[in-house]
Amino acid sequence: MNFVFFIYGLSFYSLALTIFLRYDGRSVLRLAHILWLLAGFALLHGFKEWLDLWRMYSEIPKFFVIANPLLLLASYLLLYEFGRRLLLESLTGALFLPSVRFIVGPVGYATMIVTMAVVMYNSGHRSLDLSIWSRYLPGFLGALMASAGTHLYFKNRLTTNDREEPVHRHALSWRLATGAFALYGISAGLIVEPGPGFLASVLNTTTVSGALGFPVQIIRAVCALGLALSIGHVLQIFHVEHELRLKREIRTRQSALNLYEETKNFLHALLKTSDQCIVQLDSRGVVVAASALALQKLMFQGNTLIGHAFHTQCHHSRCDGTRRAEDIWSNSPIHNSGEPRIQTQDCFWRANGTWFRVSYVATPIRAKEVICGTLIVFNDLSE
Repeated sequence: MNFVFFIYGLSFYSLALTIFLRYDGRSVLRLAHILWLLAGFALLHGFKEWLDLWRMYSEIPKFFVIANPLLLLASYLLLYEFGRRLLLESLTGALFLPSVRFIVGPVGYATMIVTMAVVMYNSGHRSLDLSIWSRYLPGFLGALMASAGTHLYFKNRLTTNDREEPVHRHALSWRLATGAFALYGISAGLIVEPGPGFLASVLNTTTVSGALGFPVQIIRAVCALGLALSIGHVLQIFHVEHELRLKREIRTRQSALNLYEETKNFLHALLKTSDQCIVQLDSRGVVVAASALALQKLMFQGNTLIGHAFHTQCHHSRCDGTRRAEDIWSNSPIHNSGEPRIQTQDCFWRANGTWFRVSYVATPIRAKEVICGTLIVFNDLSE
């Protein structure tokens, strides 16, 4: 029996340690934000079970005797809150959610407080009755809500949104956790210490252990061990989440790259066939593409203009030959602060060192509200 209590407490400590090790604060899953409640339940309950183990070997300090039922109550309140929040998260969007939220929230807590206050007021064995009703109310109900919440969370919040993704690899772990919570709720929440009440006098650890032929604590220990193992696998959902996020990011970037290639090819095809003088610049003022007519007007052969700064090649000086402020793109009149620039009189310089009068429109090219280039459409006014 001592070994059973040792494994029982150790299983809960293992559950808490597993949650601390697997927890990922970067997760967007709502489950990640309520796991601390389950970890708190496991820590307090494991400590309570090892207090019972200590009491088997020697007399424990009076403080721990008084604190024992309070530890049990505190641990089951954390389990109740975990189950309540998990159930509500799994039912997001349901028509009856406001009613469920009210019943398991204010009504549930008010019912537990009033019931336990009445029991404690009329009790002749307050420590025993506190332990019994801690199991009946927050313990049993919390475990059932955790079981239902685990099942529904996997069904409604994971598989519904990602049917094509590898979430199903951990389906068995979610089912085992669901069953472990339910069985623990029955074995630890309904089967209590022998007490004066009707249910506690009939359904208790002594009668059930006699009927089974072994202590009911063994069932509780198996449930605790099952919870520790299954929750450990369940929390691999965080790794799955990162895997899904990475795959989606790859698909998004691949789609963006494909769109970029399609747009670039379309623009190049348009420039080759256009009867307009068009020059495309990047954010630094470097020529990315140019129509055949524009290259002809500027007397650049082939792609010799591509990859060079338009300002230094074709817009470096005024009509009288004086240099502009500096041969940098930011000082070019073509460079703008985000609005289309219309110039009715200016000059561009040809590759052979001569110039010709032009009018042009310089329009910024945007990507996600960021200027990534400029499109220049000009007319030769010398003709």
